[in-house]
Amino acid sequence: MATEEASACWHHLIELAGRPRDGAAVNSPGGEGARMSLASAGGRADTGGGDGLEQSAGPWIKAAGVAGDLREGARSSLARLGASHRRVTSEGRGLESVRALGAVRSSWEARLRDVRDECDALDAGLRNVAGLHDDNEHRVKSSFQKRSADRDGDAR
Repeated sequence: MATEEASACWHHLIELAGRPRDGAAVNSPGGEGARMSLASAGGRADTGGGDGLEQSAGPWIKAAGVAGDLREGARSSLARLGASHRRVTSEGRGLESVRALGAVRSSWEARLRDVRDECDALDAGLRNVAGLHDDNEHRVKSSFQKRSADRDGDAR
């Protein structure tokens, strides 16, 4: 490659490096350079107290439902595991594998009980958080409404 070609290539790369990712040159007409905005701002300058951020207890309730479903799955698995092993000890008497199977079963039962109990605690805790969230939302809304009413009364 000739020196002139290499120089042109480097010049082109340097020019590309100076451009924003949308392809517009930094100093070109209409090219304002890099800009940043918050996703929740919606392009508005004043987002304080606006409708840009909404929260609800819904995700907490949904998560509690998932924890409850997992709890029930662990509970039914424990029952099925117990039922499937009912006659193994008596029918497999004398087999070394029955003793090993019993140890594995005990280990799985302990794990499933732990999962069941943890999911039960999560279900209750998440539902409690949802209730506290709703209570807080109502108190804050009421507080703002009261202050707005007080301010409107003072303006008269």
